[in-house]
Amino acid sequence: MKRVVAAHDVGTVVNPLAVEGQIEGGVALGLGFGVYEEMKFDADGHMTNDGFSDYKLPHSLDVPEIIPVICSFPARDQPYGVKGVGEPTMAPTAAAVRNAVLDASGVALVETPMGPERNYRAMGKMGGEKT
Repeated sequence: MKRVVAAHDVGTVVNPLAVEGQIEGGVALGLGFGVYEEMKFDADGHMTNDGFSDYKLPHSLDVPEIIPVICSFPARDQPYGVKGVGEPTMAPTAAAVRNAVLDASGVALVETPMGPERNYRAMGKMGGEKT
């Protein structure tokens, strides 16, 4: 992955630098959810990767260049026309990763994380089979 372009309608922009930071942070969190983060449990239901040494989070070198695009359409029903920007930037990222994996490999993954290992295992099945 070379870059992510993320365009978000944030309403009236009060602090452009903070908005860009929120978009970049949300995309990084979405990539973590979509590609890296996975909770693993043993047969008794205990989480086996409950520490930072075992639970994979994206490192700064794992996150591609993020190009934030600020779209400003003021909200009519909010003071000053502002809209939320934190969580909404995270939501579409995992879906975009899924579509990129489908486009590149023909495999329609439906579980996260959609990292290389899960995709490789899925490619051993019939192309396009849901995994």
